[in-house]
Amino acid sequence: MIYLVTYVTIDTTTGGTTMNQEQIMLLSKMKKLIIKNKRRFAIRNDGTDYISDLAELGLTEDEAWNEILKLNNYFYYPDPRPYYYGSGALIFKKKINENIAYIKLKIEIGNFGKETVCLSFHKSYRR
Repeated sequence: MIYLVTYVTIDTTTGGTTMNQEQIMLLSKMKKLIIKNKRRFAIRNDGTDYISDLAELGLTEDEAWNEILKLNNYFYYPDPRPYYYGSGALIFKKKINENIAYIKLKIEIGNFGKETVCLSFHKSYRR
């Protein structure tokens, strides 16, 4: 018999907690889709431009996707006010080029099947 034990720890860098097994599996699925080039940045309704947000962090689109591929439970950050509550979005905070980046990801069904969608990738100070 195999027992699954889940531990919750506080990350003093981001203030977050570690991911549960379901979230770890979701992140793994997201990364597999990214590697297969089934990925896109969301067009935001608030008038912000993700390309400008990435440039503020010193990143190109490809570099941003590479940073996403490096994410793990250490960078996980539970949003205290989740806009996409219950939608399967995962949020991370990661130091990139001397800035803390806020990254929100989810899987959506697009015209060609499932894809990883980056809903947010910007400096952490902005919500």
